[in-house]
Parts: sequence; C-alpha cells; structure tokens
Amino acid sequence: MGRMVFRGRWFSIEAFNPRLPDGKRIYFERLVRRNGVMVVPFDGSKRLFMIRQFQSGIEKWMYQFPAGGIDDGESAISAARRELKEETGLSATSMKRVGRFYPDPGVIASTADIFVAKGLKMGRATPDEREVIELVRVEIKKFEEMVRAGKIVDGRSIAAFHLAMSAIK
Repeated sequence: MGRMVFRGRWFSIEAFNPRLPDGKRIYFERLVRRNGVMVVPFDGSKRLFMIRQFQSGIEKWMYQFPAGGIDDGESAISAARRELKEETGLSATSMKRVGRFYPDPGVIASTADIFVAKGLKMGRATPDEREVIELVRVEIKKFEEMVRAGKIVDGRSIAAFHLAMSAIK
C-alpha cells in the first residue's frame, strides 16, 4: 500500500498518502505489525491470571494479560492458546473470543483479538529468550483497584478486562 521505510524483526514502518474524508491527500507514516491476541485467564473462583513481565521497550515491569502476535497461517484462537501456554504454562478447556479492537489506530495498523480462557490446567511455561515473566493471580475486584493505583497501566489489558467481564459473569 505504501513505501517501506524500515523493516525490522517485529514491525515495519510504512510511508503512504491516505485520502482524508474531504478528498485531500496527506503524507503519513504508520507502524505495521502482525495482528495479535490477548488472553484473560479466569480460574473459576473470582480470580484472573496475569503476568508481570519486563517490557524491554520501556525498560519497566508491567502487569498484563498474556498476549502475542498471530503467526502467518495461524488462526487467532490457535495463537491465543499458544501464547497462554508459552507465557503462563496454562492450558484451557474453553477459549472464547469476546472482542477485537485496534490498540493504537493513530499510528499502528494492527488489531488485537481478546479471548477468555476457562477450565485452566497448570503446566510448564516456555517463554522465548527475550521474555522475563512471572505468573500472578489477581482477584477480579482487586484489578480495578490496581488500575486506579497505577499498578496496571497496560491499556490493552484494561480494555481486555472490560470485554472479558461479560463472558465471566
């Protein structure tokens, strides 16, 4: 669609000339990456599993739900199951898609499919070498307290939590 300005391992930057609603063309750059998934694991007793992960891009620890990209030829639900297992060691007997959104449509051309995982079974996590992850359980009522206190600041996880609540209750 546009001219590739940069191609990296995880994303590319594309320059292009979109047409605005009034017909005017402008110069614009956007980040292009694979579409992704995020999984809200529910343990059946008013608790969610989250990960506490060191995010190299901001060089900080962050609470978030397991997430990752959808590989070429992979379905969103398969990616959700894979990311859940890799990052937490959990497998689920039930995986339900509860929504999709654009995490940052102003500059990023990708979507995130949100899933709720139930019927969880613990196994062994296999994160990749760049992932430093701790598994944590958070009570549903505590989640919003953690958001207000600035402990959960990942926008995707906050949106995923609200989408998931309709499927959990």
